Amino acid sequence: MARKPKNRREENLSDFAGPNADQEAIETLANAAAAANKKTKGKNVGEASDETVGMHVNLIKAAEIEWRELRDKAAQAQGVLRNRYKVAKGDGVDVDSLKLAFRISERSTGEVIAEQRNLGRYLKIMGSPLGMQWSLFDEPDADGATLDATARGEQDGREGLDRTSNPYAPGSGDWFAYNNAWQTAQDKLAEGLGRGNDASGAAAH
Repeated sequence: MARKPKNRREENLSDFAGPNADQEAIETLANAAAAANKKTKGKNVGEASDETVGMHVNLIKAAEIEWRELRDKAAQAQGVLRNRYKVAKGDGVDVDSLKLAFRISERSTGEVIAEQRNLGRYLKIMGSPLGMQWSLFDEPDADGATLDATARGEQDGREGLDRTSNPYAPGSGDWFAYNNAWQTAQDKLAEGLGRGNDASGAAAH
């Protein structure tokens, strides 16, 4: 009687299986199940009680309603803003420059001064005539105060330093500029923290 030919596919697959193939497969399945169980914090999906499901339904529903209301209000406000820019542009306002002015006004004085000075320096290196005229922030004002003093006072005030950190000569334009900027920064800081770090020093004028 002829012998039944051996299944060649089974023979080939068996060549790749190690002596502990079954055990390894079982461990792989067990590890996958453990990872899935850990991901769901020990609870199988769909096994929550009716009370638990109801609680989450109410919480999520309330959050959904609040989110949609805020989304609609944001869309409405954005429409109003776009319309106002459109009207301003129709009246001859350079809205691009206006938007830039808004962004600059939100930044600290020191940041703007440093940026503008760097722009002037780079333009000068490039050989642009604008570089020779880019000295807007280097000129003192009518009281002899420089914007450097304002920037330093603003920074120290924001960082919570005492007003006695003022490094300028008492009574000078820079001294008053520092104090004014320091106080303004402290007032803004107090709005968020409750109270600024006041210290002895001349009142701003």
